[in-house]
Amino acid sequence: MKILKWYQRLRIWFYRRLSTNRPHLQGCKMRQPLMCAGKGRIALQGVQLGYWPSPGFLNGCIYIEAREASAQVSIGAGTILNNNAAIIAEKGRIDIGRNCLIGRNFSVVDSDFHGLSVAERRSGVHSTADVRIEDEVFIGNDVTLLKGVSVGYGAVIGSGAVVVRDVEANAVYAGNPARLIRRLDEPDR
Repeated sequence: MKILKWYQRLRIWFYRRLSTNRPHLQGCKMRQPLMCAGKGRIALQGVQLGYWPSPGFLNGCIYIEAREASAQVSIGAGTILNNNAAIIAEKGRIDIGRNCLIGRNFSVVDSDFHGLSVAERRSGVHSTADVRIEDEVFIGNDVTLLKGVSVGYGAVIGSGAVVVRDVEANAVYAGNPARLIRRLDEPDR
């Protein structure tokens, strides 16, 4: 176990040196390497980054990018971000609330990054929209949230979901695209 801790500390140190953005980290528990990039603001308060034992712990990293100077990423206290997450804000904001549980291979972006038509793909013309995840949200493994999405307080998003529309508070969503499965105030079936 001592060898694993030493190895992980070395990886965390190495990824910090590779990072081009110096995030504001307050009271965070670094269990997996964090790589931060971009010109914008990244602020994490009381967040646990990585989880042992969980797949990807020894060979992945958490990647957070605030690409342009106007971009912002914030994650609230008590949130646990499992291994191998990717959070990319190009020009807008991505806010993740307090006490959220987020599974492995989570991905969230505020942009399409490219236009859809052949003529627009390399033009740099595309749209961005802020993403907001309220407090106490539980997100399963391999979930992707796309631009402009808001996830309500206490919501649950099932593994493998692709979220393209807002998620109601205290509700369970799953699928591709994610859809309402049930509200949490309804009795179990």
